[in-house]
Amino acid sequence: QPVCQWLPELDAKLNLTDAHCIRSITPWVSSRELNLSLVDFTPNYLCDAKAMQRIHFSSLDPSRPRFIVVMRDPVMRAFSEWSMFALAWNWDAERNFTSAMEGKLSALRRCNETLFDQPLLLETLPTEELAEYVQSCYRQGRAMMYPQLSMYAPCILHALRYFRREQFLFLRYEDLMKMSAEAIVRLVG
Repeated sequence: QPVCQWLPELDAKLNLTDAHCIRSITPWVSSRELNLSLVDFTPNYLCDAKAMQRIHFSSLDPSRPRFIVVMRDPVMRAFSEWSMFALAWNWDAERNFTSAMEGKLSALRRCNETLFDQPLLLETLPTEELAEYVQSCYRQGRAMMYPQLSMYAPCILHALRYFRREQFLFLRYEDLMKMSAEAIVRLVG
C-alpha cells in the first residue's frame, strides 16, 4: 500500500504511487540528474513517523538522503514555539507557558503512561509500535506540541530504523548560532 498522503480522490483517480512523491516535485529530470535538497526548519517531519517512512520508501536509493538535525535546548525550543503560537500569532489561547507545558505533558502521559514513565523502553519497541507511539503521542509532529517536539530522542530513534546513523548530522542550535555563515556553508556544503 502506498504511503504517500495524496488526497483520496486524487489517489483513486490518478493512481499515484510512492515514486510519484519525488518525481512530482522534479518532473523534468532523469533519476541520474536528481540532486535535490529539501529543507524543513522544524522538528515536525522528524517527529512524523509516516514522513520518515515516505522519505525512505520513495527514495530510489535510501542510503543517499542526508539529514541535518539542529537541536535546541529543549526548554528554550518549547518556549520559543509556545511564544510564537500563543503570543505572536494568537493560535494558542493559553498565555502561561507553565500551564501550556503542564497540559501538553499531561496529554503525553495519558497517551502512554508506561513509556512516559520508562522512556528507555522505546529502544526495545518493534519499529511499527515505535512508529505508532510517535505518530499518536507526538500527533504526527504537528505544531504546538511544545514538549513533544522538544524531546528529540523518540523521533530520532524512529528515523534511525529507516536510515543509518551516518546519514545524519546532529548540530546544537546554540553552537550553530555562534558560527559564521562561511563556516556553516563549509560544514553542510
